[in-house]
Amino acid sequence: MKIYFDGCSFTWGDELEDNYTSRYSRLLCNHFGAEEYNIAKRGGSNRRIVRNILEHDVSQYDLFIIQMTKRQRTEYYSEDDNKWK
Repeated sequence: MKIYFDGCSFTWGDELEDNYTSRYSRLLCNHFGAEEYNIAKRGGSNRRIVRNILEHDVSQYDLFIIQMTKRQRTEYYSEDDNKWK
């Protein structure tokens, strides 16, 4: 089983002493014996979450857990840097 996680700092595990082993995505995957795929980002936006889902092959995952963020957050593509910001 492979579980896809995306969201903002809560999903990333911000403010935990050890965000990799203590965040809820890791605890949930450990409980179910699943592989964790967590691409959450501190300060991430809902647009980023949707873009990530559209860029992935969703058939590779058994479950998606998405934690939406504040509506005010956004992202844009920088032509100068050739990346999303």
